[in-house]
Amino acid sequence: MKQKRKSRGMLQASWTDELKRTIQLNIKGKTISFQPVRLGAMLAGILLALILLVNILLIPVKRPKTLDMGFETGGEYTIRPFMSHALLYNRRQMREVTVTGKTLWEAEITMSHPIMEIADQYILLADLSGNNAGVLYKKGKKIREFTPENDIISAKVNAKGMTAFATATVGYKGKVIVYDKKGKEKFNWNSGEGYILDIALDDSGRYLAVAQLSSDGTESNSKLQM
Repeated sequence: MKQKRKSRGMLQASWTDELKRTIQLNIKGKTISFQPVRLGAMLAGILLALILLVNILLIPVKRPKTLDMGFETGGEYTIRPFMSHALLYNRRQMREVTVTGKTLWEAEITMSHPIMEIADQYILLADLSGNNAGVLYKKGKKIREFTPENDIISAKVNAKGMTAFATATVGYKGKVIVYDKKGKEKFNWNSGEGYILDIALDDSGRYLAVAQLSSDGTESNSKLQM
């Protein structure tokens, strides 16, 4: 029994000495000291980290699902976010599409250069190519049509369903007409000597902003009127 304890003690002492053993290398006049056991542990740690990194890089990336949808002719579609869905429109058609590609409703239109304005559940389409046409929708249903006397420059709708159109006009550089939610004319304004660039209608319908550009032939000035 005493011999077994002695031999076990000798093994422990030998393992301790091996952990503390230091090797010295002389490279080009420089002495480098290192402990083989510690160096091996460090290399094993680096190898384990590399294995984990490779496994992470090889994990399949979740890619967005693509949808193939066929539409009628009418040119390229413009896509606008609408609630949690999307609105797609071109010169001949407009439709609301879910994220799964399901069409909730669609409408046939006839416009050369349509623009779309969205406010809450209201959708306003207006043609900027001289057709003098505007159409207001709510929840996919056509509410009313607008036929301004002159070319449309800009069109806006607010969350109450009120609409505003900036148009060309005779004798002035532009005109703005505001309609209430029932389609009745509420306000109109002639721009004077300034060309109308764009308009904005607030949600209450009480405020209208008009961006204008005026020129005397040598200088151009921009201004915003409310």
